[in-house]
Amino acid sequence: MPAIYLVRHGQTGGLAEGDPGITELGERQAEAAAAELQRRGLRMPVLITGALRRQLDTAAIISLVTGIKLSAPAEPGFNEFDHQAILSAHSEKRALGGRDNREVQAALDQALTAWIADAGGEWESFVAGAVGALDEVISRAGPGRDVVIVTSGGVIAALCMRAIAATPNSFVALNRMAVNASITVLVAGSSGKNLLSYNDHAHLLGRAEKLLTYR
Repeated sequence: MPAIYLVRHGQTGGLAEGDPGITELGERQAEAAAAELQRRGLRMPVLITGALRRQLDTAAIISLVTGIKLSAPAEPGFNEFDHQAILSAHSEKRALGGRDNREVQAALDQALTAWIADAGGEWESFVAGAVGALDEVISRAGPGRDVVIVTSGGVIAALCMRAIAATPNSFVALNRMAVNASITVLVAGSSGKNLLSYNDHAHLLGRAEKLLTYR
């Protein structure tokens, strides 16, 4: 029964426009996540990433630290939703620069809720893309081989929502609590995909507490 380790990318420094890479702190977070993966003793692991720069940066560090070869090409199905487009379409607060974290989160939550309710189908396409990419990766990896996927909070929330058969509105809450460089574990078997742990960030606590960020 393969285990799927979903690693959220390191810090980017906020809801930046475009396709930002990770910060120096994000690099340290990625190193901490890599050390935690090493500690867990993965079985013949495969390392896969989405195509966004923050995901690629994080995956490169994990590969360097763990020695797990990064599979190519990147998988666009693990790319994050476009928060700028969603805010533009579903919120009056389209520019969030300079606002405090609570105001930013409230505006994003509101926009995501409206996005999910929109009959345009973009939400369904986003979830289907993530689920399809995961199914393809599991199929390629085969039995008895663990998979590490470097992706983003929204993708992880969508995959976990599906795994526990939760309502779409749970996606907003799951996405809200995602920690940078956290590790979520799914297991794939004959009964489908099951959630083993969500948003584990013990490797970012204690002496490493200064590494804890959400954006």
